[in-house]
Amino acid sequence: MQPTVKDIAAAAEKVEFVIKSFAIPAIKDPRDRRLDSWRSSLTQVRSLLADTAKVQIAMVGTTGAGKSTLLNAVLEHELLPTGVMEPCTAFVTTVTTHSQKVWNLEISYLTRKDWESELEILGDALRSETEEENGDDRSEANKMKRMAKAKLAAVFGLKKDDIPDGFDPRDRQLPFQVEKVLSRTEPEQLSFATFAELHGHIKNLVRGESLVWPLIEQVRATGPIKNLPAGLELVDLPGLNDPNRVRVETTRRFLSSAPHIWVVFNMKRGLTDDIHGILQERGLLRRLILGGNYSALALVGTHADDVDADNAESLGLAPEADFSDIYAEYRRQVRMKAREQVFDLVSDMRQPGDNEATLHRLLEVTKNIPVIPTSARAFLRIKGITKARKDYGINDPSDSGIPELQQHLDRVASESGPTARLREARDRLGFLCDELEFFFRSPGSSASSAQRQQARAELDRALEAFGAGVKAIRAHAQSQYSGYRESFLQSLITLVPEAKKGVGRSTDHWGGIHHMTLKAIVKRNGCFVSPSTGREHDFNDDISSPLLNLLPVKWEHFFNDQIDRVVGDASTKLEAQSQSLAAQIAMILRFGKGDDGGDIGAEHLKWFHSKMEFLRDKCREVLAKQIRERRGKLTGDVYDTAQGQMQPAYRDTREQSGTGMKARILGRVQSHALHISSPLHESIESDLTEGLGEVWLQLEINLQNLFEEVRGKAEQIGANATTDLQTNSSASTFPEAVGLLEGIKATPLFSNNPNN
Repeated sequence: MQPTVKDIAAAAEKVEFVIKSFAIPAIKDPRDRRLDSWRSSLTQVRSLLADTAKVQIAMVGTTGAGKSTLLNAVLEHELLPTGVMEPCTAFVTTVTTHSQKVWNLEISYLTRKDWESELEILGDALRSETEEENGDDRSEANKMKRMAKAKLAAVFGLKKDDIPDGFDPRDRQLPFQVEKVLSRTEPEQLSFATFAELHGHIKNLVRGESLVWPLIEQVRATGPIKNLPAGLELVDLPGLNDPNRVRVETTRRFLSSAPHIWVVFNMKRGLTDDIHGILQERGLLRRLILGGNYSALALVGTHADDVDADNAESLGLAPEADFSDIYAEYRRQVRMKAREQVFDLVSDMRQPGDNEATLHRLLEVTKNIPVIPTSARAFLRIKGITKARKDYGINDPSDSGIPELQQHLDRVASESGPTARLREARDRLGFLCDELEFFFRSPGSSASSAQRQQARAELDRALEAFGAGVKAIRAHAQSQYSGYRESFLQSLITLVPEAKKGVGRSTDHWGGIHHMTLKAIVKRNGCFVSPSTGREHDFNDDISSPLLNLLPVKWEHFFNDQIDRVVGDASTKLEAQSQSLAAQIAMILRFGKGDDGGDIGAEHLKWFHSKMEFLRDKCREVLAKQIRERRGKLTGDVYDTAQGQMQPAYRDTREQSGTGMKARILGRVQSHALHISSPLHESIESDLTEGLGEVWLQLEINLQNLFEEVRGKAEQIGANATTDLQTNSSASTFPEAVGLLEGIKATPLFSNNPNN
């Protein structure tokens, strides 16, 4: 059975009762380390039960990829209106489930400062002169004006035609509803008795029928959604061509922190347009590898139903092939070609000096990346969730791909969500029950007091030898890590000359940017999405990516392969030390307990080995998570360093206007980017050196905790061997304690546990 919070909490209460009512009186000494250890184990179990952290799955794609329709299908609720959203109306939407019957909505708005910054950009767009422009420049300027007028008309309750080119929003009083939103210091909290009420409110926000839609940053929806596993949070990010600065930054933040990413691509546009555009041009694949989340990538195709008999021959089928065969072959080829495309993108990251084994492993991952072609519209129609009448030629829900996507969510929840935490809590509680039962079943010693004292002395010597061995393991791990770190940093230094050349090449294309887009970029600290092309212009990425583009395989080799080798070698050495310690404890048990020491010792040692494996695996899990977080932070720090060093140029140019504005802005930002190239890379090297020192501290702390836990468990077994409970059969003295523990372990919570 799957463990539940209620069952584990009830079992923990019984275990605590056993400790208080029987173990404490039996040991008598309140300072005994075993009591502290048992209490600590209970605390760990309860902390896992209280942990409400959500596992995020971020959905990213360009506007029009069909993310909202896909989300509705996965949830089997028409949460988001579809077919109406333009880039300027999009916002971050997160969805979680709870056991209550009500539906909750939390809406976060832009701050007044953010809106005033937005007004500057909108005002500049309206004042843009187009009479001297031609072709693409004129088109860009006009689209920026239309975007600005749409937002301003919405906020001021006007029609677009009522917004003249010279409109100055600072001369207008904001409507009461808008003023109220901008005065908020906390998100707006709303509750709805029915889903229909919630849907109606979101529909109003999304369709732009509210004055405040341009001010919305994020919407969090929570309700009784049975198709979304508890503990997961689906995040529908704005289209990557959303021009709003705050939402762009929010999207960047989610992509840096979310452990799972769905790249949603429109199959009607072809694989290259969306997959290559998002993974390569937007740098998402590089970011995932550098951040350690590459293996959590999934590709989700939409509009799989957009295929018909005319496609049969191009798919290698006979012209008269049935639609079902055409549809199945189309989906099969999309899976194959999508993986091939990611394979090629990873292969193109190869740089001189890269470790071939690491590159090969990264390439192997591409062969198993989940690629799920879907027809959300067909699924919604089959399920009767929408009123759509169109027949998509799909009658079985499983053929729509949505059930496969729902199963993917279930796997994520099982492997890294609350289900995984509950399994760990159950396993930790099971080990604690065994430990207590060993204590109460440990026979009273038939050895003399002198023999027990001698056994205690032998135990102390064994633990001292174990400590010396651990010290040597830690020293070797530190030396091993230091060698890997220095090699990695040295390889970084050799890349700097090429990275500097790359900065020059990256800044060359800035000259082709429209002058108002250029001004918007410097006003937004180097990052702006063009409303006409949907292209993201990011000067900070342009000057940091020449180095980052050279790093993925080297970065992965150090942070994954080499650090894993340090931990693996330390774990192997620790296991050898533990085996030696266990053998000594077995002798001590036989000596300290007398005739019955052999049988009880075998049970103790079997438990000790299982516990050590459990602790070792948990140590590696925790460390892997911490390393991923550190990798992501270090990657983000490179970007932040570039942005920080470009600030003087942005400040100097953001108020430029009039004839020659573009040349003045370009001259300043391009020359500054080249000027800071050397100090930028020196700063990055310094930050990485410091960051890698912090990585070692994390590694050392986790290894030390593992060493101490293993030592502590060994010491407890030894303590049982040298403690006289003043009876030859402690089980008969504490029948209620033993009975309670046996009863706990006999419940389905533990009896159906495959690990038992």
